[in-house]
Amino acid sequence: MSALELPAEIAKLRDISVKDGCQNEPPIFRAGFIRAADFNGDGKPDYVIDDNGLECKGGYNRNCGSGGCAVEVYLSTPAGTYRSANLQRLGFQSSISKREGRVTLVLPGRHGPSRYRWNGRALVEIR
Repeated sequence: MSALELPAEIAKLRDISVKDGCQNEPPIFRAGFIRAADFNGDGKPDYVIDDNGLECKGGYNRNCGSGGCAVEVYLSTPAGTYRSANLQRLGFQSSISKREGRVTLVLPGRHGPSRYRWNGRALVEIR
């Protein structure tokens, strides 16, 4: 994996994703498995865990299916912890874009891409 320094809470969530996805198979981390961006505009990194970037040596990633892989965003809080954005979505390799100072998560899916952006209270799908 890249040299991205992860807070302990995010590292634990990464480990859970690896355990659920690969079970007893050794993991192979691909580009985009974990990325940081400031979705909620608080100046602190938020994290995307995208299981499209997790491969399991000798097996398949159980966090993936015909609709893609599990993708979740963890948002920083004022208390210094993280909370799930509760996207509860499957998709294909996500990307992060930034235009006009706004950070957007783009999640390609079976019926086209979904885009998520911070609305001041939550990460919501935009049209």
